[in-house]
Amino acid sequence: MSIELVAVPANMTPFFQPLDLTINGAAKKFTRNEFVTYYSSTVQKELSSGKCIEDIEVDLKLSTIKPLHAQWLINLYNFFTTTEGHAITLKGWKKAGISTLLDGTTTLGPDDPFKAIYE
Repeated sequence: MSIELVAVPANMTPFFQPLDLTINGAAKKFTRNEFVTYYSSTVQKELSSGKCIEDIEVDLKLSTIKPLHAQWLINLYNFFTTTEGHAITLKGWKKAGISTLLDGTTTLGPDDPFKAIYE
């Protein structure tokens, strides 16, 4: 295995972080949707039982949310093992330019492309 070291100028690292480019946003969106589903289904259940909207209280105690969140994380993992999840992951590696380095279609030249910036 050959390792190539490249100096990256300050404030440029986000462009080379595959998780920052695609996965983190998708994970936040997925988890937010799980919470919205929990919250809205709880409200709907209370409304269906005849409760007045002003009297509905959704239980947001940590002891209630923790087990739900654990299940949401399992669901998130399962999502990222699907074809759609794989596509999101691959997109991050492509946006960062890392996938082409790994498959050999692009190589790093002998010169540092950022040399003029940090010297």
